[in-house]
Amino acid sequence: MYAFRVTYMYGWLTENQYSDKFEELESSILNERLCFFYPSLQTKKGTDYSKSALVGIRAAISRHLTSPPYNRNVNLMKDNAFMTSNHVITGMIKTLKRAGKDVTVHKKPVAEGDIQRLYSSGVFNTDSPATLQNKVFWDLMLNFGRRGQEGLNSLTKSSFGKFKDDRDHTYYKMTYNEANKTHHGVDSHENRQEVRMYEKSGDENCPVASFDFYVSKLSPKCNALFQQPLLYPKPNCWYANQAMGKNKLSQMMPRISNEAGLSYRYTNHCIKATVGTGLKRAGVDDLTIMSVTGHRNIKSLESYVAGPHGVQSIQSRGIEKGRKVYRDTQTVKCTKETYHHGNNEKDQSLTNGKKRTKDTKGTSN
Repeated sequence: MYAFRVTYMYGWLTENQYSDKFEELESSILNERLCFFYPSLQTKKGTDYSKSALVGIRAAISRHLTSPPYNRNVNLMKDNAFMTSNHVITGMIKTLKRAGKDVTVHKKPVAEGDIQRLYSSGVFNTDSPATLQNKVFWDLMLNFGRRGQEGLNSLTKSSFGKFKDDRDHTYYKMTYNEANKTHHGVDSHENRQEVRMYEKSGDENCPVASFDFYVSKLSPKCNALFQQPLLYPKPNCWYANQAMGKNKLSQMMPRISNEAGLSYRYTNHCIKATVGTGLKRAGVDDLTIMSVTGHRNIKSLESYVAGPHGVQSIQSRGIEKGRKVYRDTQTVKCTKETYHHGNNEKDQSLTNGKKRTKDTKGTSN
């Protein structure tokens, strides 16, 4: 998503007859360009961008500059050299507020009925390559609070490790630190949380069993976790020696929504909203939710947490009675010494091991 947002800058520079090689500009010159670029930003419909969109575009450009091959030591949000361009954005945001346009647009969580439909429609069956992959995708997105598409194509077979806790319960956890959405590379604040995907013994929807089975069917010649499903699978290999592309991965949930006949064409981000909303309605505090979803501050969490119950909202009553909305998830958050364990089981405190372990029409982004 951040690379797409950078194209706005390229387009503006070309339209205004500047060189589009802004990556090579001195900070003072780049700041001047940004002072005129930011106010020019409008949607395709000619309307103003929201506060979150403006901030996101600025962050995307900053990340672009600090990423290979440029690797510039700059920060568009904090460096004094960009103070005036930041004042421009601040002024734009104040104007939005005065006009009553600074309203948080919530990502739509998957509704209760649609969650039930996902499991009854066959799109999560484990007897075919495509539907098995659908289920593993859902399990990982739901349990680990992953973002829409960022990082999915970089996951490998070894990205998740299998372990047992002190109660002899089997679980998976991520085995490496992922660069987060707004910060590239190693950051002292990155990924300190440990989130676990627990087994559900005897449950046909057990996420650990599905993941084990899925990995056993992957092509041994390809290290990617998400591989292209074979139309004619072999007994021991259901997937091709080819990784799925980023665009195809970004359309996983919209495609699954269509195939399952859901009431809404959900996006990948909607799964993360389902996690955040479910935990919030279950009474989990914001800091714990942030540690699961990966948000860096409470303000950014707001767009992923839906408000009170509505006709199409996910059920909180089921969550409060035992995470019914997470029909096949068992998530453990060790930084708060709490894990959410199966249907109709309350959160239990861990007594040991304080481990720290991308504007689509008709969709919600």
